[in-house]
Amino acid sequence: MKKILILIFCCVSCYASAQDNYEMKQFRLLSDSLNVLIEKRGIYSSKFDYTKQLDLDTNILNLTAFLYGRKSEIYALALNNLIETYYTISDFRKSLELNLECLSLSEELYGKEHPDYAKNLNNMAQLHLELGDSQRSLELNLECLALREKLYGNEHKDYSLSLNNLSQTYLAIGNYNKALEVSLESLAIREKIFGKEHLDYVMSLNNTAVIYSNLGDYSKTLELSLECLSIIENKYGREHPDNVNYLNNIAQYILF
Repeated sequence: MKKILILIFCCVSCYASAQDNYEMKQFRLLSDSLNVLIEKRGIYSSKFDYTKQLDLDTNILNLTAFLYGRKSEIYALALNNLIETYYTISDFRKSLELNLECLSLSEELYGKEHPDYAKNLNNMAQLHLELGDSQRSLELNLECLALREKLYGNEHKDYSLSLNNLSQTYLAIGNYNKALEVSLESLAIREKIFGKEHLDYVMSLNNTAVIYSNLGDYSKTLELSLECLSIIENKYGREHPDNVNYLNNIAQYILF
């Protein structure tokens, strides 16, 4: 009887080992398939083929969920990529729906005082703004700004990004004075962090010019637009695509 029990144990152990080996082999095969999909995604992204990119992002998300579960960091990363693709093709409602899932997952994985949670707050604020809900965007931007100040202090690129987004929300609401105040703060931080020849500084400078325009200060708008144009030409050359935009702005404000 003892020998039979030993034999049964050995058979069960061999079966379990074979099953483990089979499952490991299947996992490796699926992991290889996932890597191929990720590589293809990069190719289509570089070609701006967002239809193919969306299909691949969806497949990557589903395969990631199967391999690692829906509560894993790698699933959160795949979810973020899909959110960004929907945003790129202007499907803001679908992007917002997925971002709500991503925000909840970030909180579960890291808690509310983590850069990824702040990033998802920032994304939600931008999506609500795109969908015309400026008030909700304002609430989320203020929450994100407070969190990023706590995480990084008030001289960090992510803090300046939140300020920039907040100024755009105030602009959409029609509170131009507050938009200008916040935009000038973002501009000062970006000058300190990056200097005056960085695209982030130029972006803040251009946003500030737009706010002055809404305030009716067209001479200040023209001054800042000329500064934007000068930086782009000196740093990146006259062939840079932003040159056309700044030239159009300058032509518009010369008329006032």
